Amino acid sequence: MRNILDGVGGPVRPRHIVIVDDDRDLRELLRELLEGHGHIVVDVETGAQALSFLRSHGACLILLDWHLAPMSAPELKAVLDDDPALCRIPVVIVSADLRLDRNELAHYAGHLTKPIDLVALFEIIERHCGAEGDA
Repeated sequence: MRNILDGVGGPVRPRHIVIVDDDRDLRELLRELLEGHGHIVVDVETGAQALSFLRSHGACLILLDWHLAPMSAPELKAVLDDDPALCRIPVVIVSADLRLDRNELAHYAGHLTKPIDLVALFEIIERHCGAEGDA
């Protein structure tokens, strides 16, 4: 039987991806899935943890929960945008909220709705990390 992900998301080399979500189960599930496809993944619960990691290591992509606390997704994005070392890292919003404002989402590199479409996820990773992604 052919896997729907065959040919999608097969990295040329590992990509460093940061998952920022307060839902531990979702973080672990995504981490295991992406690591199983050869990516290097760090999952954190808060925006402060994400900033601490990113300032030390960088990343090729951030998957960010919209409803994050205590630092919201827009607040974290503003800090990233103000930092010359971090402002070029693509940030993709991940949310179950179907009522998100399109104008706000325009400031991000993409948007995935929970439950996450895995083909769309791997297409985003390929688009933003490419063969030259951080390893």
